[in-house]
Amino acid sequence: MQATAVTDFVVVHPLAATSTYRYGQAGDAAKAKEDYKHGKYDEAAAAADVVFIPFAMETYGKMGKEALRMLRTLQQDQADSAPPSALRPWHARSFVDSAVQRLSI
Repeated sequence: MQATAVTDFVVVHPLAATSTYRYGQAGDAAKAKEDYKHGKYDEAAAAADVVFIPFAMETYGKMGKEALRMLRTLQQDQADSAPPSALRPWHARSFVDSAVQRLSI
């Protein structure tokens, strides 16, 4: 059974002067924003019977774990729905690699 999903995109600069706190390691800022977005939208998503997925990225290119999981899910859906073709060979990893490259700021 497939569920309907909604997402909210956010890009955060881990060293922004306007930030009330600084982040220690790559990915910490994206994780903090994922947590913030869950706190803001999870209840409304549950009431609407949809899955909420925050898509958080840092300005230096690091993506949140849920953003990467979403890209991998889309990759798998693409692989499942498009049979390999000699004219257009499908490499499962190429979708995520291409998406990460295109989404990099």
